[in-house]
Amino acid sequence: MNNIKNLFTSFLRWFFSTRGLAILLLAGITTNLTGSRFEDIVKKQRYLESLQYEIRSNLANTIAITDQFNKNGFLYNKQFIPTQSYRSALDSGYLISIDPQLFLEITTYYDVVDDYNELLVRLYGKLEKLDDDWSICKYVQASTESANYDVCKQSELTYKFAQSHVSKEVVDTWRDTTNWIIENKIDQRFNPTQDRLKSPLLKLLMGDKALLYLK
Repeated sequence: MNNIKNLFTSFLRWFFSTRGLAILLLAGITTNLTGSRFEDIVKKQRYLESLQYEIRSNLANTIAITDQFNKNGFLYNKQFIPTQSYRSALDSGYLISIDPQLFLEITTYYDVVDDYNELLVRLYGKLEKLDDDWSICKYVQASTESANYDVCKQSELTYKFAQSHVSKEVVDTWRDTTNWIIENKIDQRFNPTQDRLKSPLLKLLMGDKALLYLK
């Protein structure tokens, strides 16, 4: 009993000694640094996998948008090319950690996308103006019981022609940017999901689940 008491007393003396406190402080700092490092690794991986998902989704959406246009002759909704995941990965600084050549090709792709999206903003603005003109014409005709049918019919034809034209521009825009991805094989070379599945540490931290078309 005395031996246990003596051991406990010795431990307390060591614990509150300068050396003991220094060791405990160092252990705490090491633990915090290790935890922060693991957290940063996971965060970086999530940003990169999100970007991979965005790029491959853009490829898939190009096919869907093209099919819709071929079937209907126009697109129902505005179709801007998403860039949110790219912005997040770039602003976080994680994107610059990938292969320099691949980084350059991805940033070039999104620079082109930004230019195209700005073009689409202008095209959609003109289309909305024609839609407003047509809507006003229909309202005026209905409220005044005007027989000026030809004027509204012309507005309708102008709007529908413009809608088809803008839709074709949108499809061509998606195709052009998709071709850059395919020609440079960015979708194949940029595969952080596969990197995670091959890494014991990343699988331990994040698991081994992934969407099939990201593997």
